[in-house]
Parts: sequence; C-alpha cells; structure tokens
Amino acid sequence: MRKTLASFAMIAAAVGVSGQQPPAQAPRIAAFFDEFTTEWVRGSPNLAASARYFGGAEQDAFERQIAPETAEYRQSRVALAKQGSTSSRRSTAPA
Repeated sequence: MRKTLASFAMIAAAVGVSGQQPPAQAPRIAAFFDEFTTEWVRGSPNLAASARYFGGAEQDAFERQIAPETAEYRQSRVALAKQGSTSSRRSTAPA
C-alpha cells in the first residue's frame, strides 16, 4: 500500500510540476485532484482509516474494514491510477 500511495504522490507531483497553467485552469485541476483523491482514498479502507480522511459514519465504516491484498484488488488500484493519470492530462489541457 505504501508503494501505491508513494506512486500516487509522485504522479500528483509530476502533474503539478509538468508545466505552467493559466490561472483559469487552477480551479479545474484543483477540483480534479479533490475528486480523484477522495475516490483513491475511498478505494483503500486501510488508507481511509489511517488518514482519517472522512468523517462520521463513513469514517467509522472504513475503520471496520481491511483492504483485500489480492491480485484483483491490486489490479483495480493500478487501473484507477491509470484512469487518474489520463484524467489529469485532460484537466490540465488547454480548454
């Protein structure tokens, strides 16, 4: 999981540094990262519980779960990372 989180952080940093964005795009990319981060954390009960990312009943539910460490789960995380990478390119592309 740490490798996955580290990979996500590196992708996020690379996208943030990959070029100057006009000020009008800042809200668009910020919204993308807010939405993607929430989706990423929601897909990892271990991360959601340790980071206490959510609140209330949703957070309580994550604290009762354990992320499955299966090949299928890892493949789903890779697919989500790829989807996020593609979406981030669209979010930073000129409108």
